[in-house]
Amino acid sequence: MKKAILSCAVLLILTMVTNAQNTLPVIKSNAKSVSIRDGHILKHNSWGLDPSAKPDTYHVEIPRANNKVTFVTDQDSISFDTQYGKVYNFVILLNGKDSCYTRISANYSGINMPIQLKTSAAADTIPFIMRNSRPYVVGKVNGKDNIYMMLDLGAGITCVNINSVRKTGMQFDGKISVMNTNGTKDEPSSSKTVLQIGNLRWENVNVVQVRNLDDEDDMIIGNSLFRDQILEINYDKKILIVHQKPIDVPAGYTGHLVQYDQHRPKIKIDLHIADKVFSDWFLFDTGRDGTMLIGEDFTGEFDVWPLFNTIFKFGTKKIVVIPKVKIGSLSFANIVTNANDPAHPTGKQSLMGNELLQQFNVILDNKTGMMYLKANSLQGAAYEQWDNMKYKFYGAIAGITIILTAIVWAVFRFIKRLKNNRGSKV
Repeated sequence: MKKAILSCAVLLILTMVTNAQNTLPVIKSNAKSVSIRDGHILKHNSWGLDPSAKPDTYHVEIPRANNKVTFVTDQDSISFDTQYGKVYNFVILLNGKDSCYTRISANYSGINMPIQLKTSAAADTIPFIMRNSRPYVVGKVNGKDNIYMMLDLGAGITCVNINSVRKTGMQFDGKISVMNTNGTKDEPSSSKTVLQIGNLRWENVNVVQVRNLDDEDDMIIGNSLFRDQILEINYDKKILIVHQKPIDVPAGYTGHLVQYDQHRPKIKIDLHIADKVFSDWFLFDTGRDGTMLIGEDFTGEFDVWPLFNTIFKFGTKKIVVIPKVKIGSLSFANIVTNANDPAHPTGKQSLMGNELLQQFNVILDNKTGMMYLKANSLQGAAYEQWDNMKYKFYGAIAGITIILTAIVWAVFRFIKRLKNNRGSKV
């Protein structure tokens, strides 16, 4: 009898300890949107609560960096000091009744790690060419040679030109919704693509078909392929260097914190508008053949819409002149660009294009969430600015005015001649 009682007591204690270990921390919320602070990044009301997800997983921005991640509700908060490879579970109790099981994962999501064909190399050097201020590498796709790939750090996924599907041996097995200059469409996708650049090979890469590329552009590759590497873009030497291990940053580079959006890097830049300085996160878009674009994320955050020096307006956009933009150690004057009306959101994000970005050599350290910039031999290269454009602009307006005047005059003469002819027949 004593042995039975003792066994029951031990079992009860073990059960209590196990339950205590399995008890998840709980925070409360009366709002469906939650803010997240991930290291230096604050995502205001960015996380929607979903009781049906068990769990709903948030992936840490920079998994290899030991950061503090904090979920903040309208009533409560909870923080975890994250370490690479670990997960952290808790519950957000919505309106006192719905349990929203939530997980913080310090792991990468949706990326492919490259296989090094030369395993002894600490880094891989890949030459590139320039087309319209954008870098291109030549590689293999599904064993097919001479595939031209644009390095577009502003792309959230790897893309294939609809005209290059046969050339790349692409075999589609699904569909992905794509939003670009052609609108939003469901496009064919492949989950089994094999891609090789230099001595690096990626397997089972997700690739989606797109319709808005130039004929000579076979594919677009972005930062999702390099998310756990250090990517160096040297425009002076026209080489990419993919580092597998930490490096010492050479002298002359300025450091910038990185924020990621679907693996796409953003850095903070300064815009001088109407004698005021506005700092905000802009996409580092090496695939943009232009200076920049100002989306409603910027115009909505800051009350700048009426402050712009506007050349003209069409629809919900303005063509504006930005007196000064500062990126790293360089300043750019009188940039002509598009700005989107915050009252009519279209989902356009603010970005910097490669007409400006190519003037820097770049080290993107995805392992630590830092970007390093150094002005290169292309600094001072021409870009779309008002001082150079206004003469073309006014010339074009003058030309259009002359043509329209000539047309109106010709129509007037024709009508007058027609009336005279009718009068002569009476």
